[in-house]
Amino acid sequence: MSVFIIGCTDNTKHYVFKGEGEYWEVEYNYEITGESKDKYNLLIKYIGELEELSAVNDFSYSYTTSAGESSGSFIYEENEVTNKMQIGKSGASEGTPILQKDEVIEIIINWGDNVEVIELKNKGE
Repeated sequence: MSVFIIGCTDNTKHYVFKGEGEYWEVEYNYEITGESKDKYNLLIKYIGELEELSAVNDFSYSYTTSAGESSGSFIYEENEVTNKMQIGKSGASEGTPILQKDEVIEIIINWGDNVEVIELKNKGE
């Protein structure tokens, strides 16, 4: 009598890249869900003083990784801008390069006439 044990391995890997500047805090959650498959969630949060943000209503960001590049822009009405300002984006892809755990992601955030560049580093696996 022969006994065969067949097991499945979970190849899912989860990385959390974080960075903080003077005005913005960024978290990029990245999950490898299979061979050449991934999903991500980007959260950009304003941490500066409300007075410095209240006169601004246009925001944009851009970043590039080994898995690709992304950008976004937003225009808000004056009464929509608060010190709890957050910008988020989620997505998934298949057949693209996989982000490396030791990669450093540079994100550029523009609001009004201001620019802040923040480096995101993996804070754990």
